[in-house]
Amino acid sequence: MGTNLLPYADEPEVLSQNGELIPSGSRAIQMRTEYATAMSVQKPRNLGVVAQRLMDEADLAGERFYYGWGAGKDRVEGPSIKLALAAARCYGNMAVELGAVQELSDCWIFTASVVDLETGFTLSRQFRQSKKWTVHGKFDNERKDDIRFQIGQSKAIRNVVLNSMPVGLIDKAIAQAKKGVRNSIEQYIAGNGKVKAIDVLVSELKKHGVDPQDICNRFGVSDTKALDVDQLVIMRGDVAAIFDGAEMAETLYPKMPKASASLSDLAGKAAIPEAAGQAVNVVPEATAEESSGVRTDQESRTVDAPGTNPERTALYTEVFPTLATKTEVQELAEKAKADDKLFPADRTVVDKAAQKRLLEISKGRGSRSNGGE
Repeated sequence: MGTNLLPYADEPEVLSQNGELIPSGSRAIQMRTEYATAMSVQKPRNLGVVAQRLMDEADLAGERFYYGWGAGKDRVEGPSIKLALAAARCYGNMAVELGAVQELSDCWIFTASVVDLETGFTLSRQFRQSKKWTVHGKFDNERKDDIRFQIGQSKAIRNVVLNSMPVGLIDKAIAQAKKGVRNSIEQYIAGNGKVKAIDVLVSELKKHGVDPQDICNRFGVSDTKALDVDQLVIMRGDVAAIFDGAEMAETLYPKMPKASASLSDLAGKAAIPEAAGQAVNVVPEATAEESSGVRTDQESRTVDAPGTNPERTALYTEVFPTLATKTEVQELAEKAKADDKLFPADRTVVDKAAQKRLLEISKGRGSRSNGGE
C-alpha cells in the first residue's frame, strides 16, 4: 500500500472520483491498495453531515442494522455488518481492506484493516473463525465450509470498522433503526392487533427451526402472547440477521437442555465402578448444575461435565472488541460468569478475552472511538 501526494497548485481545477471539483491549490491523496486505487481530497470531514446520512440510512435499513441475544439483564445487542458498512460509507474518506487469509487445521484467521485517508489513522484487527462452528441445515460439508468462511469474513470487517468509528455514532444509528422498527410494529398492532403481530414473527422464526418455547425461554415469558413491543423489535432484528446469514437461529435461540436422568441412573448407564471415590467422566445431556462445572458427589462418586460450548463462548468474545469502556467490559464479563451454558473451559476463554480488552482500553487503543474511560 502506498500514498502519493499530488499537488495541483497553479493548475486548472480537476474532478475527483465522486465528480466534485478539486479547487486549485488544494491537495488530493491517491491511495493504492492491493485491489484498487482510491482518490481522496483533503476536505475536512463534517461529523454532523456524517451522522445525518447514517440516521437516514438507519431509517431505511431498520432491523438490518442490529440483532440481539439474551433477555432482561442478560440481553446483549450488537450492530450488524450492514450497519458497519453503512457507517464506513457515510464516514467517507476511508479504505477498508481484507488481507490474506491464514488457514490453519482448525480455523481461518482473517485480518481486516481500516485506513482513514483524512487523518492517517490505521487499524488492523484479526478474527478467528472456527472450522467446527456448527452450521445447521441440510447442506453438504463444502457448503457448510462456505458459510463458515463468509461469516468469518463479515465479522472481521464488521469488527475493524466498528472499532474505528466514534462509538456514539454507532449507538445513535442502532437507536434510530430500532425507533423506526418500533413505529412500524406499533402501526401494525394498531391495525391488526398485538396477537397477530406476534404470530407473524413467531411464524417467521419457525421457518428457521425456532420453536415457540425457544422464544419464551429467550425472553423469559411463559407464553409468546406475553411478548411486549420491545421484544418484538429485537425479534425483527433477529429474523433479519438470520436471513442475511450474519447469525444462526440456534445461536440466537438456543435449545434448552432436556431434563437428564438422575445421577444414579447415569452411573448405571456408564457402568461406574462401585469403588468409593473413583472419578468417572460421563457425557450426558448436561443439567444446569453440571454445565456450570459444579461437581456433585453421590455415593462418594464424582461426575464431571467435560466439554466446551464454542458457539456460546463466541457470543461474549466477539462482543468484547466492540466495547469502548471498562464498565461495559466488566458488565459483560459478569454476565458470562452467571451463564450456566458455559463450561469452565469456556469461562477461562471469556475471562482472557475480557482481560485483553481491558488492557487495550487502559492503553487507549483498539476501541471504536480509539479511546476508553
